[in-house]
Amino acid sequence: ITYGIQPYGGHTMGWTNPWVLAGLIGGVVVLVLFCVIEMKVAEPMFPLRLFRNATFTGGNLATLLGSIARGGLQFMLIIWLQGIWLPLHGYDYTDTPLWAGIYLVPLTIGFLAAGPVAGHLSDRFGARLFAAAGLVVMAASFAGLLLIPTDFAYPVFALLVFLNGLGGGLYAAPNTSIIMSSAPAEARGAASGMRATFQNAGMVLSIGVFFSLMVAGLSGSLPHALSSGLVAQGVPAHDAQAIAATPPVGMLFAAFLGYNPIQQLLGPHVLGRLSAAKAADLTGRQFFPHLISGPFHSGLVVVFWLAIAMSLVAAAASLIRSRTAEAPAALTATLPATTAPSGTPAAEAAPAPAAAPADSGIHGTVRGGDGTAITRATLTLISMKGRQLGRALAHEDGSYALSVPGPGSYVLIAAADGHQPQAAGVVVGREPMAYDVTLTGTARLSGIVRGGRDGSPVAGATVVVTDVRGEVLASATTGADGTFAFHELVAGQLVLAVSATGHRPAAVPVEAGGPDVARCEVELRPSAGIAGVVTAASTGQPLADARVTLTDAEGNLVATTITGADGAYAFADLAEGDYTMVAGGYPPVATAVRLDGSQEDGFVFRLGHPDA
Repeated sequence: ITYGIQPYGGHTMGWTNPWVLAGLIGGVVVLVLFCVIEMKVAEPMFPLRLFRNATFTGGNLATLLGSIARGGLQFMLIIWLQGIWLPLHGYDYTDTPLWAGIYLVPLTIGFLAAGPVAGHLSDRFGARLFAAAGLVVMAASFAGLLLIPTDFAYPVFALLVFLNGLGGGLYAAPNTSIIMSSAPAEARGAASGMRATFQNAGMVLSIGVFFSLMVAGLSGSLPHALSSGLVAQGVPAHDAQAIAATPPVGMLFAAFLGYNPIQQLLGPHVLGRLSAAKAADLTGRQFFPHLISGPFHSGLVVVFWLAIAMSLVAAAASLIRSRTAEAPAALTATLPATTAPSGTPAAEAAPAPAAAPADSGIHGTVRGGDGTAITRATLTLISMKGRQLGRALAHEDGSYALSVPGPGSYVLIAAADGHQPQAAGVVVGREPMAYDVTLTGTARLSGIVRGGRDGSPVAGATVVVTDVRGEVLASATTGADGTFAFHELVAGQLVLAVSATGHRPAAVPVEAGGPDVARCEVELRPSAGIAGVVTAASTGQPLADARVTLTDAEGNLVATTITGADGAYAFADLAEGDYTMVAGGYPPVATAVRLDGSQEDGFVFRLGHPDA
């Protein structure tokens, strides 16, 4: 593509260059070979079967065409600003790249403003209309750019490029949503890569497509405009004709890079024969932009009409709906998959009722964790956007049936009194889908927390319930009577962790489930502490950096600390019992301590040391 837009063999472009033809033809051959291989391997990198889904195909077609249209627009706008508009408005060629970026900021603002909003709204109201609307807005902005003159009024230009960015923002996120939602869950990684491939390919193709069209447009009008303009400024006719034969792509890239090529084309031998005023006019900021503006606008007409056509075709592709949908063999759950007691999938644990209506979209049985049917369970079907589509109650045998509007992805919610609700994403094809649901029962748990030597209730204790994996399920605070209660817990093995001020934390296992309330009594042991000061025996001054060690009655190390500048030390959260406390750093002193559950305020020891 790079060599294709450069002159070759007397032609304004190089599409007849053997090297270019070999690259294009060879690329097509390799692409075909790639597709053949991908259809035969077991794990394709680019699963072509996804294109059987019309929605997926349409979304990627819209991605490719939209990317070509937007990529070409950016190049044309940069050339327009750097090569024509900015020099005409007094900007030096050395400054035009910076100011071209600044003047295109409305394009970015429009995209940033619309992108997050479009993504949020498309989740609620559907992606297709937003994607198509964004592409239509882009097409309208291209049409507006066709109507303004080359030397435009900036507010109008800013509004049009803002609308283009707005359209791009409206289209980007919904288009991605269309593609990803049309792919089965197990192929969404590959689908994302395929979408990115089409988007990047569109950006690359836009260079060749739009530059080729622009060069073709310039080839018909630029040589005459250049020759006549130079002759009018006093350049000899034969020199003007020689310069006019310069390939248009050179002029185009001069405008793209933001410099006036007239001085280099004329050279000192021609400029030296002209008056100083005419030479200054030819090499100044006005001549070249005025000269190229007419032919450039003729090329823009072709370029923007193609961009309009591509945007409208992409908008139509975004509206394509697949008439068929693949129903995966297994359901993709949005919450942990429901299973039968034996661990096999619920859909296999109990076959679907034979009496299920033939035209129902989803049918099956609702069972409890013990395999018994759950009567009067509520089944609700909603769309991926949260709209309720159907509702049914399970029969006496636990069977249910729900109709669906058509093939597609849905969310199935099952709930029953005394059981944990379940929600799962389901993909329904053209045939009825059998899916059984297993609901885990709920459990209720209550109890009392006691503490102290007399077993009195502990008020304000924190009670935390976790499962066997340590996941926190619920928490509560005991009342004035030390009681607590939980009403909606997952049945099974639970762990109750209790903590309270002045007491040592405790954890106890609990088995909860069934119709009865599980009851638990937790006893907290008092928490004791020791605090004091290490002083010099003779002076009574605090001793810093003295090591204080605490061991239990069996000689096991319990804790150790270093005194601060004030000689203070402290041990907290200790159980009742006998301890030995040793102060070191000087000749050590040992003291026996008995803790009976009192708080540390009642145990302050001053350990004296002889002077060092």
